[in-house]
Order: sequence, then structure tokens, then C-alpha cells
Amino acid sequence: SLLMSDQYRNTEHVAKVTAPLLVLHGEQDEVIPAAMGRRVYAAANEPKKLEIFPRGHHSDLFDHGAWERVRAFLAGLPAGS
Repeated sequence: SLLMSDQYRNTEHVAKVTAPLLVLHGEQDEVIPAAMGRRVYAAANEPKKLEIFPRGHHSDLFDHGAWERVRAFLAGLPAGS
């Protein structure tokens, strides 16, 4: 991409993650399209959860309720995971 000098290959790397994964993404993200968050989620192993924030941008997800989603995700994990 011409806009980003660093190229992250998250979809390749996430397949190696064995820990529970929570993907948070803003639908209005002007830096990284929400479609990329969906691709990362699709490539990830279970257990996983995708949270898309319809009015969220790149760095304001916690203004849109992300803490509550993080807490709920963590509370739903089995003990010791």
C-alpha cells in the first residue's frame, strides 16, 4: 500500500495464535478497513470473538463501549485459560 510503509501480515500470524482472541474493530476506521479485522477474525483459531463498532474509528473504540466487550469476553473464558 502506498499509505502504509509497514506491512503487517496479521492474517498469516494469527493462525499461529492458540490463546483466546478478541478482535475489536471500528466500522468507520479510516486507517485499517474493517474488512481487515474480519479477515483476521476469519483466519484465527477458536476460541475467538469479533466485535465491530458501527460508529468506531481507528482509536476511539473505548469511547464506544469496548471496555464492556473486553470484560464480557474475559469473564466468559474458562478458568486458567
